[in-house]
Amino acid sequence: MPDRVPTGLVAARLVLGPRNCGKSAAVEARLAGYPHLLYVGTLWNEPRYGKTLREHRVRRGDRWDLLEVTGDLEADAHALAARAAEMGRPGAVLVDGLTTWAARIAVTHGRMMQGVLDLAETLAFCARQFPDLVWCWVDAVEEPDAESLPYARALWKRLRERVPSLVVETWPPEGTN
Repeated sequence: MPDRVPTGLVAARLVLGPRNCGKSAAVEARLAGYPHLLYVGTLWNEPRYGKTLREHRVRRGDRWDLLEVTGDLEADAHALAARAAEMGRPGAVLVDGLTTWAARIAVTHGRMMQGVLDLAETLAFCARQFPDLVWCWVDAVEEPDAESLPYARALWKRLRERVPSLVVETWPPEGTN
């Protein structure tokens, strides 16, 4: 199984790359050997994302349990912690689209930077609370709206600060195209 780390350290990975480059599929394939899998979906369930949502569901299949976030960080945090606590072991959690989740929090609460930092704290807390799970966070390195990039960078920086064992990986890997 992938991502084994010494006892006491959190197995966490942040995978960054351009939109639609195969990051999510690569992480899903990497985690496929785990018997217990949780996919945390961050996209809005609306018509413009319908095709993407359907493709992701088909690709993941029935082995993945699904938690769809709402943008209410407190409720989402409780749901994520509860699902992580209930999961069988060994297991892995994939959060796909950190900046998308942060944007949903901003829309819901109107506080982008604080929402971003609160999201990072929540994710780091869950990873530390459940170190026997592998945590993978996936995000796009560029956003159509350049204004969101500083928020994404603040989120990634806070995760690196709060989860010292975090491995940051860019996708696609160097030398492949």
